Order: sequence, then structure tokens, then C-alpha cells
Amino acid sequence: MRPSRGSRKVIQQAQAAGLARICQAAGDLIVYGGEEPYRWARWPAPASPPTTGEARAQPSELLRASHALVAFTGRHDLLDELTSWRDTATGQNVAVHLIHGPGGQGKTRLAGHVAGLWRQRGWVVLAAHHRRDRSTAAEFEVPTFEEAAGVLVVVDYAERWDTADLLTLLRDAHLPGRLPVRVLLLARPAGTWWDSLRGRMQRDLGLTPGRRELEPLEQETGVTRAGLFRAARDRFAELLQVPGAGSVAVPSALERHEAYRLVLTVHMAALAAVLAAERGQQPPADPVRVSQFLLARERDHWEAMASPRRDRPLATSPEAMGQIVYTATLTGPLGYQDGKAALARAEIESMQAVGQLLKDHAVCYPPAASSPGPVSPQAVPAPHPGITVLEPLYPDRLGEDFIALSTPGHSCDFPADPWAEAAPARLLAPPAGAGDGPAEGGSMPTWARHAVTTLIEAAHRWPHLARQQLYPLLAAAPDLAVHAGGAALTRLADLDDIDARLLAAIAARLPGHRHIDLDIGAAAVVSRLTENRLADATDPATRAASTKPWPSACPMRGCTHARWPKATRPSDSGAGSPR
Repeated sequence: MRPSRGSRKVIQQAQAAGLARICQAAGDLIVYGGEEPYRWARWPAPASPPTTGEARAQPSELLRASHALVAFTGRHDLLDELTSWRDTATGQNVAVHLIHGPGGQGKTRLAGHVAGLWRQRGWVVLAAHHRRDRSTAAEFEVPTFEEAAGVLVVVDYAERWDTADLLTLLRDAHLPGRLPVRVLLLARPAGTWWDSLRGRMQRDLGLTPGRRELEPLEQETGVTRAGLFRAARDRFAELLQVPGAGSVAVPSALERHEAYRLVLTVHMAALAAVLAAERGQQPPADPVRVSQFLLARERDHWEAMASPRRDRPLATSPEAMGQIVYTATLTGPLGYQDGKAALARAEIESMQAVGQLLKDHAVCYPPAASSPGPVSPQAVPAPHPGITVLEPLYPDRLGEDFIALSTPGHSCDFPADPWAEAAPARLLAPPAGAGDGPAEGGSMPTWARHAVTTLIEAAHRWPHLARQQLYPLLAAAPDLAVHAGGAALTRLADLDDIDARLLAAIAARLPGHRHIDLDIGAAAVVSRLTENRLADATDPATRAASTKPWPSACPMRGCTHARWPKATRPSDSGAGSPR
């Protein structure tokens, strides 16, 4: 639809048009239809900090990387490296660089800082979101490129993209004879996933990408955990208006516990210390107790929102709100109809209608794409592609801890919910009438991939979650692991206590042909199975035979990305030999 003469914008329907077409549409409004492999969005400027009242009601908001509340520090060498990458001419106008590291290391915050610096130098900064990311607005107002020095494209959670879609994005990023384009990929892992993707970029696109692991910030000269804690403590005390918190000592556990290598975990401890000082309590020191403390404040928020003393109390009880938050953290943001379906499947223990539950949850956790300001309990989320429901609990680490602590089987001083024992199974159960063959994507719930990936990540830190939920779930439905994609399969195969029989069941559901998005995960699964066979073998002949590829279970016959066990490498005869 085109406006009348004199209108300021042209509205275009788009199927994730490449950058060349986007440049031509500068000043227009791109409207996405839902089938495109990815969507463009402007990389947002730091959000306005919450008010003191908002921060006290929901302190976890202070931890969101998008707020950038604690001053950026360090990373000088990396910033110089990225500047050199930006300014170095290549044979093509597109260059790709991966920044990888565990969740909470500061990847998104680094990208935001780089975006701000590059904007000052005249660069346009865009974010690319995969089609499964429902938090992206359905409309994209294209910036002007006339005076731009170049285009920076940031791809967060790059490992969760289908390989084919990521290659499509990189192919679409070319601007022949025009502006330089730099694509910054952010991911938790590198390893097999990255090796495979890098090979495809070199072979299919002629790109030679760079890679940099984001090391713990404490490894930089002049940066200490104690210094990071004090900086965050003082900033949070300022925002929460708790002046006495400045005297809170640095916890002794900060230097001892491995979890505090992550900047996010240090910030969580600092926030908990300020909140404890406000109430005259002893601040928690252990990282798990820090999460328990912050999650208890979330529950305080739910109780306050449902209190009869409130002018317009929410109809949803705190107990039911906790179950909705659990569900949202597993599913990720969803469209309205999918959100209703997810809550129905989860069997939230409430007498309220599903639509009311969604409305009340949106009051506590407004959609990221919504306009600033509080959400009215009476504002029904419309079934519009740009409106989402079930915003998860952030940051990711806190959300994963909430899932684990809600699940019975841990020994922490946190009330588990028996409802959570079977919640993942209810959410991910195959539809009635599904056959016994390998499941196609259409037979899986929309949220299946996000839910399985989240469970796998949480299981790496919470063993009871793996034993009591993840493994039984995948044993009953191994197709779920395949549906989660290659990166999730790789992370699954890295779990220390995963059973070989479960891996074999998953391997049997892998396609019997090369698959661009599954090959890397299949290699990890088969490699782990081979390692298990080696561990069980007692004589040299059996050990030698165990290093042969699995001809029946491995879908990658002839795969160049297969990963041999750590203790072996194939010999000239193909049998392999122990090192």
C-alpha cells in the first residue's frame, strides 16, 4: 500500500529483503508477513532506567543488558581489535566476526557498547532476528543510509539459528560497490557448531570469518571481581535509593566461587547485597542463594500485584503467576494464540480464564516490543504479529535458576512446586494422533525448540533437572532433541551424565542423509556414543572397532565435520587406535 502524495513513508511487504533492497527502501516502513527467515530491526539505544519504584518492585529489571545501567569497563584490546576489523578493507564489502562465551559473560553488553561507539563514527547499526524470535516488531522503519559510513549487523544467539537461514542472512548482507558491512555474531558456544558454519561460509560465500572468545573480565589488567562488585553495588544503591548500601562489604565467596567469573553473577550478588541492606538483612554470598534471594523478590512483586490493598489487584494468584513465569521462561515470547495454547497445555492451577492469565502476566512482564509505560490489566493482547505474550524472566541465568528451583529434587531452601514435575512433558507432548516416525517440524509445538534448548542449558548447572525432567522427556520423545537443532544436540551430548541409550535413541531419529542444520549435532552425538563404547571396551580389538564410524546410526556418512573421540583418531586403515 502506498500513501498519497506528500506522505512521509511507503509501506512495503517484505520477505526479509537483503541489505541492498533495504537501502533502496530507506525512509519506508517494512511490514513482515511471518514467513521470512529473519527480520531486520534497528539496534536499540540503551533503555531508560526504571524509576526507583519500578526497580524496587521488580529488581531483576536492573540486570537487563539492554538497560546498560552499570558503566562499561575494560575490553580495551577487544574494542581495538573490532575497530581494526571494521576499518580493514577486504576483498568483499562484507566481513564476519564471532564473539563467543558463556551466558552472563557480557556479550550483549559488549555489542551494545560497540554499537554506540560505531554510531558516533557514522555507522548504521541493525539487529537481525531469526523468524522464531517473536519479540521482533512486525514493522521496520528503514533508516537512511545516505550519509552512513557503513552498516554493522548484530546477530545475538547466533548458534540458535538454522545454518541455512544464517547463510541466507550473510548472503543478503552484500552491498556490491556500496557501504562496508560488518556482521557481528554473538553465541555461547564455538567448537563444532562454529567449525561447521565457518566451513560453509568459506566454501559457499567466500568469507573468512574471525573469532574471539570473550574471556572473563577479571583477566584484564586492573579489573577485579571486588571492583566489579563495588561498581555495581554503588550504581544499584543509587537507582534503588539505598544510601547505606555503600558500606556493604564484598562477599568472601566472590573470590572463591567459580560462578563469579561471570560479570552477570557478580552483578546479581551486588544487587542482592543492596536489597538485603535496604531491609537490614545479611546479604547472600553463594551464587545459588543469590538467585534464591532475587527470585523471592520476584514473588514479592507477584504478591503485591495481587494484593487486595492495591487499587486494581490482579486476578491471578502469586502461585499461578509463578507457574506462568515458569512456562514463559521455557517457551519464550509467543503470539497471542500460541500463548493461549501454551498455558492451556501447561495446565496452570487457576480458575481464571487463559486470556486473563496472559493479561495479568503482561502487567508484571510487559512484552519487549510494547510501547514504554505500564500495561493495563484491561488491555487484551491482540492477535497481531507484532504483539507478543509470555515475556520470559530475564536475565537468562536467573530464568534457568527459577526453572530448576521450581522443580522438586533439589536440596536448596526454595519452595519447589509439584506442578512443575510434569510441566515440560505437558508443554511438549506430541499432538494426538502423531505417528511413530520421525516428527516433522509442523507436528511440534511452536515453542518446542526454545523449551528444549532452555532445559539443556539449565541442566548443565542443575543435575536434578537433567535426571528428573530432561532425560525422561527425551527418552519418551527423542524427536524433540532432533527438532531442537544442531547446537542444542551438541550441548546435550556434552552433559556429563547423559546415558548412552538415550543418545542412541536420539541418533536413530536423525535423518539418514546430510542435513545442513543437524550435521554438527549429529557429529557430537555419534562422537559421544563412540567415547562410551571405548570406555566399555576392555580388549584392544574391541577398542579399535569402537573407533569406526557408526554406519547405521550416523546420518553423516562421509561427513567432513564428524568429531572423533578425544582419545582416538582414525588410522590409515580406518579402524583407529588409542592415543
